[in-house]
Amino acid sequence: VSNISTIGRNTSGVRLIKLNSGDKLKSIAKVANGEKMEKIKLNGEEFVRKILSGERDFSGIELKQCNLKQLAGFDQLYGYLRKQNFKDSSFDFSKSWFQYVTFGNVNHVSYPISAGLNFSFANGDDSWFVDSDLTCVNFESSSLRNVFFDNSNLQYVNFQSANVHNTSFYGARLVWTDFRNVKNIETVRGIEQAYLWNVIV
Repeated sequence: VSNISTIGRNTSGVRLIKLNSGDKLKSIAKVANGEKMEKIKLNGEEFVRKILSGERDFSGIELKQCNLKQLAGFDQLYGYLRKQNFKDSSFDFSKSWFQYVTFGNVNHVSYPISAGLNFSFANGDDSWFVDSDLTCVNFESSSLRNVFFDNSNLQYVNFQSANVHNTSFYGARLVWTDFRNVKNIETVRGIEQAYLWNVIV
């Protein structure tokens, strides 16, 4: 828009985009030039403390190089999440970045029920869970569109009824991972480069 001359134009205006016949414009928003969304950096202790205080909005955060299992509050976190019903008040992890994070709770594995951290019904759209251990995490009925799970351990993860539209699994470890009733499974990327064993569909 800044390149459009304000001199020499007649009063009929300038066309910025041509819509096809039948197309309708639903909304329009101004985006600041060059504006980038800065991630909110948290450490593991802050992340756990915020969850235990009842916070649900973790959109746009960055959490790296953290083993949640080694934190003093992990057992309390595990118990707290297991008791919650997130159907009406779920976590928002959208547009967040998790790298080299251990969420996994291998001490509580009990197939076929996911017994890890409970993030059911979460919004994780456009997030990165890369190079991380999510063993037994419960993502049941979560929205996980355009998510990157590249090179992560997804052993025993519960994805039942989750929406995985355009989600990436390059190099992921999918062992006893539960994909029953998953939405848009045909759109996932990198599944042919993932390690799959006894995946449940």
